[in-house]
Amino acid sequence: MTSTDVEKLVGEIWEDVLDLDSISSDDDFFELGGDSVQALDVVYRLRAAGCSLKIGDFFTNPTVRTLSAVAAG
Repeated sequence: MTSTDVEKLVGEIWEDVLDLDSISSDDDFFELGGDSVQALDVVYRLRAAGCSLKIGDFFTNPTVRTLSAVAAG
């Protein structure tokens, strides 16, 4: 997966988990109302899609853009 593919995937998962219609690449997950349980859900879904992430990666990279860069490796 390219970083662009991963960024699209992360954005789609965030929209689903946070029940939002759209988000930007620089939106902060926690500022959008996300919590740690939802963050675990996002990490689980990304792992299921083949991305290698740890929950700590999420907390240090809370935007779509930064998390996608880590997930893309």
